Amino acid sequence: MNGPDHYREAERLAVRAHHFTYGDGGDPATGAALAAEALVHATLALAAATALSVPARSAPARATNREHLAWQAAAGIPDPTAAPAAEEDVQADITVYRASNESIVCGWYTTPEAARAHCVTLLRRDSPDSVLNWVEDEEDDVAELFATSSDGEEAATGYVVWGVTVEAAYDAEADE
Repeated sequence: MNGPDHYREAERLAVRAHHFTYGDGGDPATGAALAAEALVHATLALAAATALSVPARSAPARATNREHLAWQAAAGIPDPTAAPAAEEDVQADITVYRASNESIVCGWYTTPEAARAHCVTLLRRDSPDSVLNWVEDEEDDVAELFATSSDGEEAATGYVVWGVTVEAAYDAEADE
């Protein structure tokens, strides 16, 4: 067993010890024995972790040592030898969609369809029989909801969905 294996075994045994001592296991003697065994594994894990942090070992050597990498994985530390994130993994700007009626914000959504659905649902409460039509201004990423009444009159409803780009990172040069 290596250090990370001892650590995981100590965790596993500690859970079982708790079950026998305090849980449904109902056998404190078994719980105490499991706790003692967990303590041995925890001590061995600590010794291994301490040995890995000895300053005499260089950082490059630690970075390629399988046991050291296993410790990092057990601790949730990213692998320093892993390939850099692909360009498509880099966080990009996103567009969110604001649904509003006049100046009242109804909600923010990640798709224009969800924002439009919210507006339509709200409008249908007051005008269930109107024929609805979205008029889009693609240049400004805005869509306005129009309703046609039973007598054929079309009118703006005041419901608007517009896209807002949220920047992934601050750009100091953009302020100038």
